[in-house]
Amino acid sequence: AINLASTALRFSRCCRSPNGAGRPSRSTREISSTVSTSVTSKGSGRTNSAAVIGDEHVDTTQETRLVHAGGKSTFDLLRRRAEGPQEAPDAVVAPADHDETLAVLRVCSEQRIAVVPFGGGTSVVGGLTPLRADFPAVIALDLRRLDQLLTLDTDSRTATFGAGVTGPRAEELLAAHGFSLG
Repeated sequence: AINLASTALRFSRCCRSPNGAGRPSRSTREISSTVSTSVTSKGSGRTNSAAVIGDEHVDTTQETRLVHAGGKSTFDLLRRRAEGPQEAPDAVVAPADHDETLAVLRVCSEQRIAVVPFGGGTSVVGGLTPLRADFPAVIALDLRRLDQLLTLDTDSRTATFGAGVTGPRAEELLAAHGFSLG
């Protein structure tokens, strides 16, 4: 297990960002404004007054950025323990449903913001590394709020879950209908 307190301290001194150590490449206000106020309700067009994400679902704290800076591969874990610069997303955005996810992706595409999807953070293949490349910013799209049972076919005994459902949460949702994963 990683000691988050000591790792967060190292991260705050060493996080590589274009504008300096420990800070996102774009300000909290700029990312929150870009993502939350540009994301609009379905069918209403782009307007700054109908945001559906909200600032409370855009997080730029160092601790949250660190948690979303990689998965559980050996390389990810060793990288977090290493001294020196660490790559991290500039913000973590947590949409609540398909429409919000689509709206965030649309805004990121328009603003040239790279997006790294983040489910449970358990990737062991390095797929959560926030690669910046030519993009001015990178966000982690945290799917934890997409944690619902979407469909349950009792005849075929199949279920469809939101992208943020964990194994224990799936068991809980299925148990409410008399089913289980096993």
